[in-house]
Amino acid sequence: MEASRTRPEIVEISDPACALVTEHVPAANVAYQPGVSTTGKQVASADLNPSSYSLRPIYQFDVEITPESLSDKYKGQTGLPVATITYEPETGKVLLDGEEMVWLHEKALYAACAARNAKK
Repeated sequence: MEASRTRPEIVEISDPACALVTEHVPAANVAYQPGVSTTGKQVASADLNPSSYSLRPIYQFDVEITPESLSDKYKGQTGLPVATITYEPETGKVLLDGEEMVWLHEKALYAACAARNAKK
């Protein structure tokens, strides 16, 4: 039997360490804007004939396993649902059954930095 994993706990963390951990969120004025130059002036869009196709906002699929012990008669018909994986291309987030895939130590670092910032 595998030993259960304990959740890490960060007791103290410095401001420089939090600066490394904190997710970068660019300001809205640095994001690409069609028809606007880097100086903010109006320009002709690079896509003069825009297509009607755009990326889907979310990609999602189910993960199933088929037990090898099934007889050949039922192998193609029986699947055991294990999880649902979701990918959001706009944010880059990967979700497992609706919960963001972040390693336990990352969650502990985020929590420690949030607690430090709340004290300020």
